Amino acid sequence: MIEILFAESEAGSMKFARSMQKRGSADQVVELSFDLDVGDISGELCGEARKAQCLKKYSAARWRDCDTIEQQKEKWNSLLEQVERFKAYAAKGEAMRIWYSTAPYSMCGFYQVCLMLTEYDCPVSVVKMPEYVVRSDQNIVIYQSWGEVVHTDMLDFAKDEKPLGKMEVGYYADLWKELVKENAPLRAVVNGRLISVPADFYDFMVEGGIRERPFRAVELVSYAFRYQMGVSDDLFLESVQRLIDDGRLVVVDDEDIEWDGERLLRRAETMVSCCGLDCLECEAYGKTCQGCDKTKGKPFWLKGTGDKTCRVYRCCVERKSFSHCGKCMLHKYIQQGTPEADFMAACNRYELSGPKMSKEEKAKRLAKQLMRLKKLLHQ
Repeated sequence: MIEILFAESEAGSMKFARSMQKRGSADQVVELSFDLDVGDISGELCGEARKAQCLKKYSAARWRDCDTIEQQKEKWNSLLEQVERFKAYAAKGEAMRIWYSTAPYSMCGFYQVCLMLTEYDCPVSVVKMPEYVVRSDQNIVIYQSWGEVVHTDMLDFAKDEKPLGKMEVGYYADLWKELVKENAPLRAVVNGRLISVPADFYDFMVEGGIRERPFRAVELVSYAFRYQMGVSDDLFLESVQRLIDDGRLVVVDDEDIEWDGERLLRRAETMVSCCGLDCLECEAYGKTCQGCDKTKGKPFWLKGTGDKTCRVYRCCVERKSFSHCGKCMLHKYIQQGTPEADFMAACNRYELSGPKMSKEEKAKRLAKQLMRLKKLLHQ
């Protein structure tokens, strides 16, 4: 029995599971992780277009300070070898068992494998990931892909194996042919169906995670994962890059990072610091100051004060690990019943921080800060 899977992690789990069983070995696992839910699918499976798409995740543009060239070569050569092994097994008439889920990459792989199997005469069966699993402790577990299943549990799902006749193989092969004709930038699963979608299909999921305060790109990716679409973080990072290219997001800092997810970003129209000030309203921003988030609490006006770090930043971010003062304000309001405005007026860190200004100017500034912090609390 040849096991066919569509991602490196799930194939690895299956190899481990097979090596622990007497009924087969790890050599009978084929990994066809061609990421067919993304990019041009009009060419050959092992063509240059597909190669470029598959190796994006190993590119130096995505991973900084890493030598990825050897990784790319090894990965592509491994995939070519997997395809040849698949064809050799199929030509011998070996029984094929396909493990797939409703994740777009997996369904695409399943359809495409069915197209390849139309050229061979061998038994075919499938194991589709169930919607949920009821464990012995009466807890329900929901998996997005086979890669999330512990290797010791993988073969337990073989009880759900179903044979796939030639007519059914042909049906899924035809569905793949239609998708190839459409050749959209992406393929996604919507209402249980695999369909062609535009390149910006997932962008709204990423946009929902945008906040007033500067944030890391990975925070947007984490937010988008809430939708449980079964796609990789690479796809969401492409959405982030598109928002940057469109001018909706601005890169605040991308120095000394290892991958794109670590980039510090902000909304194009605002850059609110932990104290509630919008750095973009300051004449010094971009000239003598880059804002508290990039300087880590060392704004331009700090010189001559005797402080190494802004007192508000030191209290909020460094000491209390809050992302902004609104969280401290809410915390004290809940515990002590102190009104927000009174809290801010009583916080001497606000009084002692910031450039010199009149009482009237400081009062106006505090009002703006309070308004923004309240807004942050409702995000």
